[in-house]
Amino acid sequence: MKKCTFEWLAKLGCLLTLVSLLSGCQTSSKQLEASAKGEVHEGMTRDEVIKLLGKPDLSARGFKELAIDRFVAQEKDYRYLPADSGYDGPTVVNSLTVLYTADRKVDKIHHSRGNVVWNSRTYGDATGGTIAHTLDTRSIKEGETTLAEMKTWFGEPTATLLHFDKQLSYEWVFVKSGYLTGFKTELLRAGFTADGKVENLVVWEDWNWDY
Repeated sequence: MKKCTFEWLAKLGCLLTLVSLLSGCQTSSKQLEASAKGEVHEGMTRDEVIKLLGKPDLSARGFKELAIDRFVAQEKDYRYLPADSGYDGPTVVNSLTVLYTADRKVDKIHHSRGNVVWNSRTYGDATGGTIAHTLDTRSIKEGETTLAEMKTWFGEPTATLLHFDKQLSYEWVFVKSGYLTGFKTELLRAGFTADGKVENLVVWEDWNWDY
């Protein structure tokens, strides 16, 4: 796929992801975990998938009438919630991407599960268990930075999602929260070349992650 086309899809995916997260989730984490165990499989019809999982959080169509549904479910897991953070929302994101053929049969599925990334020391301290990451894109070099390096800098991604070309994009949701500083989130989306070098990225700054 040409680079410009991939970048356009990445930007569109970011917008759709943002809309889906802001609109809330229709699918439960239990349903998505069941899908990962084989209840959603290649050859199923789209109607069968929706009957099992409910309405997708986003749907998209591409060239050759290929289609994608993405289902998102969020959980609150206190193991990933820093003490005294001033935040009481979900900390875990379950995501399922389903790619369909032109006749709306399941071609490929991808399930991911990950945590939000805490990137602030405005509350507590490191000895108290605070996970501190800094989202600084100046360190990310197009065509040079690898996925392994980004995982070292930012931790494991919050979610991964499937595109029409069956390649994955990686998302990190950064949360900064404190009783005195308020609540802020940023979404980093990155795509990589076949040899694992960053090809494009976009950051949604200071957007409201409405639960």
